[in-house]
Amino acid sequence: MVKIWRPDLNYGWAEGGIVDNEQGSAFESVSLNTPTGQRVQGEFSNLKMEISTEPPNVHVDYFTCGTLLMVSDALKMVLEEFRVNAQYISFGILVDGKPSDRAFFCCNILDTVECLDFDRGEYTFWQKAGFSDRVDSIKKLAIDENKVVGYHLFRIAKGAEYIICLSDSLAKRIENGGFLGIMFIPPEEWSFC
Repeated sequence: MVKIWRPDLNYGWAEGGIVDNEQGSAFESVSLNTPTGQRVQGEFSNLKMEISTEPPNVHVDYFTCGTLLMVSDALKMVLEEFRVNAQYISFGILVDGKPSDRAFFCCNILDTVECLDFDRGEYTFWQKAGFSDRVDSIKKLAIDENKVVGYHLFRIAKGAEYIICLSDSLAKRIENGGFLGIMFIPPEEWSFC
């Protein structure tokens, strides 16, 4: 069974922002303009991001910065254990102005799958020529499980790339690992927020 990956906002990490780093600004621009499922090209070093926490000293394993998905080194190891098709780009993280004692990576998910179940879900599509096969809005999300066999972490293709899905086995591994900052919901509970 497929689950939807969501940030768990109970852990209080605010979204981060790239700080005083020309390469960081360039990375954010490139990553935002790179089509989903493609590697970010270029050499990036000394990328830094500042995060503020509420309450202080909370150590999450996942957070977002705009469209960037940030994972801890420990969570990255689990994703690699499942052979997730992703590109990992190292970031230095400042937490409340101090360097984090943990390593973090931007996780660029490279798999996108056409897996919307059109019989069980409710969707509207773009009306613009050339885009009519792309989802404009989702009233009820349903995934065709047969189309996602073999994928452990992926985005939904054709207009719903902002939705991150994962296999039940990966979700259980993450939950059992005690990772913070992530929650998983069934597709039928998904809503755009």
